[in-house]
Amino acid sequence: MTITKQRLGDEEVGTRHFPAHEREDLVRQLERAGEQNEVLEHSVKSLTDELQDVRAERDVFQQKAHRLNAEINHILGNDEILILDVDALCMENRYLHERFCQLQEEIHLLKSNLVKYKSALDCRKTSKICGKPNSSALTGVLSAKQVKELLLSEENGCSLPVTPQSISDLKSLATALLETIHEKNMVIQHQRQINKILGNRVAELEKKLKSLEMSGLWSLPGDEVSEEIAVDQQSSTEISIQESEPPRCVR
Repeated sequence: MTITKQRLGDEEVGTRHFPAHEREDLVRQLERAGEQNEVLEHSVKSLTDELQDVRAERDVFQQKAHRLNAEINHILGNDEILILDVDALCMENRYLHERFCQLQEEIHLLKSNLVKYKSALDCRKTSKICGKPNSSALTGVLSAKQVKELLLSEENGCSLPVTPQSISDLKSLATALLETIHEKNMVIQHQRQINKILGNRVAELEKKLKSLEMSGLWSLPGDEVSEEIAVDQQSSTEISIQESEPPRCVR
């Protein structure tokens, strides 16, 4: 705007014209301003959608709070109607779903191990039928004692004879070690997932117990403050019930 005013000048002096390069600069500035305007409009639209989502979530939480308040009123009023804790059921359903997925992964891992062991057993039976004396283990690899002897022989200067059987045994040993490491890693990963699920479960239960403790519906043994709150709420409930009862006629 400053450049434009300087080039246009005052009304008394008269109108001035822009050079060609300055007009090109102004056009580029207008294009950049238009792009920025489009970006801002897109941002406003996304923020509006996010605001609608937040409002919908707020309505859900308001309904949840209303439901919890109604349940607390039923409990304090000693209503005989069986109260269904929807939040506890949702929490239990989520926990069971996570455990079900975890068990499915463990079953898949066990099936893969079973197939591997079955193939190793078939190889062992085949080697026995063919009469191969060098197949020392179930998987056809060297045993732990033979591996130890080979390592000691390497230290003493005796190298392993380069034969097709020794090379095959070493390859089988390396494959078995890699598979064992992979299995251990899978077990550790599954254990971490189980610990995470159990940790989330414990955190949810602690949060629920904390809310019940704050409302005075549950207290730890020896917690005098919570017991006093519960006694006060019970006495206030009894007083309100007595006030609501109609007076009896004395004959």
